[in-house]
Amino acid sequence: MPIGSAKLALKQGPLEAARVTLDPWSQIVAGPNGEITSGLVESTVIGGSGPFTYQWEQFFPGVLATIDSPTSPDTTFTASGTNLSVTYGFRLVVTDTGAGNNTFDADCYVRFDFGEA
Repeated sequence: MPIGSAKLALKQGPLEAARVTLDPWSQIVAGPNGEITSGLVESTVIGGSGPFTYQWEQFFPGVLATIDSPTSPDTTFTASGTNLSVTYGFRLVVTDTGAGNNTFDADCYVRFDFGEA
């Protein structure tokens, strides 16, 4: 090594685990009896390699709501009812296809209040 030169060594720290956040993670939607659609729930992936795939699923209650865009990063939800309030739980599962198909997820909750208009 020539005099006055320095050897530079880069040390790579641990990679941050990939995660996903949802905005909003909770919302209340009130409307008339019949069918109501929620506001948009937007996801943000932090870390990871990408590209990513997205799959929304409902994890409660047993009465099904509709996930309007089940394979998109952002979606709305639609439910039907008469004179009742129902809270649904939804989960977004993200797969990082560029990092060995690692998966990570986040949950959100939507309460539909029917007969409120």
